[in-house]
Amino acid sequence: MRGIDGSLEPVIEGSRIVAEFDEGAVAGSAGCNRYRGSCRFDDGVVFVGVLATTRKLCQRPPGVMEQESRYLELLAGATRYSVDADNTLTFTDDSNTLLLVMTRAGGRHGEDER
Repeated sequence: MRGIDGSLEPVIEGSRIVAEFDEGAVAGSAGCNRYRGSCRFDDGVVFVGVLATTRKLCQRPPGVMEQESRYLELLAGATRYSVDADNTLTFTDDSNTLLLVMTRAGGRHGEDER
């Protein structure tokens, strides 16, 4: 995900971010809390609606709450998407700034993670 300084940062070791996209919705784990909201894809354009989250506090791994806030902010700010030949899902904003890069996880169909 795009860090505050603009560089791409991996997910904090020991944490996991999951996004499941299904018929107009997105849901998953933001690293500590579960989230869900509306999400629509249309020919390279993505609209992510308001995201609702649970309100658990996690202290481990260190920084996970800040990472979660950043992830949710980036996902909500995404306006464009692309999928490459390796099924890597990339989200950008109106300025074509790279926000998130997600790769398909092994296991369940339709589950993506960063």
